[in-house]
Amino acid sequence: MKVGDYFRIFRYQGSLSETAPQEPGLQYKVFGFGGTKERYTWRDLPREVLGEGVVLNTSRNSSTVLITYSTIEIYSGDYVELE
Repeated sequence: MKVGDYFRIFRYQGSLSETAPQEPGLQYKVFGFGGTKERYTWRDLPREVLGEGVVLNTSRNSSTVLITYSTIEIYSGDYVELE
């Protein structure tokens, strides 16, 4: 990573911590809900783009990114990818 790199910030929709506790596989047992040929995980869901940012400063262990655009709150633990 270097100064001037532009990043997209995103989050996967749904996660294990956001789902309500229930019997494992319950949605696959109920008729008409979750009827898929194979099981899917939260990683298979589309990701939600939260915003974009540009790198202002880099050091050995960290970097400073200026968020240039955001749609909702961005939290520690959200993902980034180089554009």
